[in-house]
Amino acid sequence: MADAEWSCKDVEGSQGWYIMIVDENREAFWLRVLSVSDVARPGAVSRDQLRDLLSGIEEGFDEMFDPADAFNEYVTLSLCRSLRRWLDVESQGHR
Repeated sequence: MADAEWSCKDVEGSQGWYIMIVDENREAFWLRVLSVSDVARPGAVSRDQLRDLLSGIEEGFDEMFDPADAFNEYVTLSLCRSLRRWLDVESQGHR
């Protein structure tokens, strides 16, 4: 977070607060993705639990990242959304 705080101090006016918020959102997003990746292995969580974790990422960060400004986050969020949808369909017995 030191980088976000420094960025905030370097930019005059309210724009600095925007930079800090974006940096905080990105950090929170990547920490959440990392925590899901830590448990996303056979035997660690059930498919329903994994689906819920992915859904939490989707709900918590939906529409937060613009692909023009945060492409990596946007693509990762899209992947989480696709995996969650796949798990939804699979849990209903469809393939």
